Amino acid sequence: PAGWLYNINGTYEKIVDYGTTTKDVMADWENVTIEKEGYNFTGWSYSSATITSTVTVDPLFEEVNMTILYVFGGVIATFVVGAVIFTRL
Repeated sequence: PAGWLYNINGTYEKIVDYGTTTKDVMADWENVTIEKEGYNFTGWSYSSATITSTVTVDPLFEEVNMTILYVFGGVIATFVVGAVIFTRL
């Protein structure tokens, strides 16, 4: 987001006024999502407090558990995504 600097060590930083709340600072990131293969981004993890020193914020992810539902002549079968299915017609 605007006003944030990306550092060589792979982190973002922003200098804020003493006494700013983490909620106010994280408002810059409300519409930012990140991607991680096999996971859904669910938000950010941080303690809600007044900033008096460096604050670490971590992304929260939820593992995607995908299954595919197949119907063969009225029989329902569920397979985990990634399974190889061979059928003979």
